[in-house]
Amino acid sequence: PRVTVEGVCTLNTSVDKRWRCNESLVNSRALLISGTDDSVVTSRSTEILYKELPMPEKHKKKLELPGGTHGLFEYRDSVVNEIAAFVLDRHNE
Repeated sequence: PRVTVEGVCTLNTSVDKRWRCNESLVNSRALLISGTDDSVVTSRSTEILYKELPMPEKHKKKLELPGGTHGLFEYRDSVVNEIAAFVLDRHNE
């Protein structure tokens, strides 16, 4: 099937308490993928971002990879599979 991806965002810094999500994201979906050993974007930052995302729980997913570093190279194949499944799941709605 043909699928259109409307936006991709990567986070390359930690999120702090001043950061807020734009309410225009309320009709979007989000997949957050992080590694527990990421020293650039910590697991705590990913959790803050996840909680701040304004869309319903069913439209957001957080995947935390044990031992994963910032590049997630250790999990390359599974990350690609997770992204594909997430995108295709939207297509099947």
